Amino acid sequence: MKAAFFDIDGTLIPHGKNKIPDSTLKALTLLKEKGVKIFIATGRPVTTIDHVLKQFPFNGYLALNGQYCHVDGKVVRNVFIDKKDIEKAIPYFQSHKISCVFAERDYVYINLYSEQYQKFHVGKEDMMNPIDDISRIQDHDTYQLMIFINEDQEYELFQHLDHCKSARWHPLFADVIPQDGGKNKGIDEICQHLNISIEETIAFGDGGNDIDMLKHVGLGIAMGNASDKVKEAADYVTTDVENDGIYNALKNFKIIEEKVYDKTDC
Repeated sequence: MKAAFFDIDGTLIPHGKNKIPDSTLKALTLLKEKGVKIFIATGRPVTTIDHVLKQFPFNGYLALNGQYCHVDGKVVRNVFIDKKDIEKAIPYFQSHKISCVFAERDYVYINLYSEQYQKFHVGKEDMMNPIDDISRIQDHDTYQLMIFINEDQEYELFQHLDHCKSARWHPLFADVIPQDGGKNKGIDEICQHLNISIEETIAFGDGGNDIDMLKHVGLGIAMGNASDKVKEAADYVTTDVENDGIYNALKNFKIIEEKVYDKTDC
């Protein structure tokens, strides 16, 4: 393996927490010592991953479900949603009082606080996005929408989003990205930049937005806490994030090995 990709929520970090488990940090360190390039692969906007980047020296990241990708500080993919698609959907959001989060590269805002949006933020109200004027879409690129609807509402929604698709990983909302987007597309750009083949990659994930990624890489690993659909898409299912899932999978495939020191060397 030459490159490894890790989702954040439910994969690198347990849902609702902020710290990478010690066993995962140990696994990442052993991977890095073997020369493997290590990347975050998340649906999160760039502005919300700083606390993860500070915990380990990653080689880069693909954010916003692969729409914005960095390798060693260089942007290798920069794709956003067509303004015309967003313009067509705005009246639907307004008439149905649907919360839609607009994710730019360095700023994230929302059109209104719906009941569903507030339900998601119970106990974490300090993380609610600011309400701003959605006319910003005319002068600022929007990489991703996070639309607070249930899964059974998606068909009707996408009658208003002609060139987009859902990358859902939470029951209360769907990440919406361009039709030709996705974590798999971001991985392709990173592999091309590094001049490595997709067969030389491994990825870990637990959510619906990880399915295309897990099917695409050389070895796709689903966390034990993943949904059934994600597990079906993976090559292997490991234990969950809080039970050494990443470490156990890498050890199982002999991708990492713990160093054993001879006492005479001490």
